[in-house]
Amino acid sequence: MTLIIKALYVIVCVFLIMIILMQRGKDAAGDLFGAGSSAVLSSQGTTSFLVKFTSTLAGLFFTLSLILGFLINHSSHTIHLKDIANTKVMEQPAQKSNAKKSS
Repeated sequence: MTLIIKALYVIVCVFLIMIILMQRGKDAAGDLFGAGSSAVLSSQGTTSFLVKFTSTLAGLFFTLSLILGFLINHSSHTIHLKDIANTKVMEQPAQKSNAKKSS
């Protein structure tokens, strides 16, 4: 389940980057394809579609981020700080005394 969500998350991230780069800025006509794309991306319909698609991908990105954060936080492989603080550390002098016996 987590693997599928991670793969979908990467795909959404790549599409989101591509769509953002294709959008027109105030002076640019589409940074992804250079100056030759001004005729392709100049119509209002394309801009409206890109804005809607960007907001849809952004919503999906945030939703997947929350889901992944929840799944990772509640996985069985997590280590809590209080568990680490409660464990006893092996004493260093005991290891040195064993080394003296073998010499």
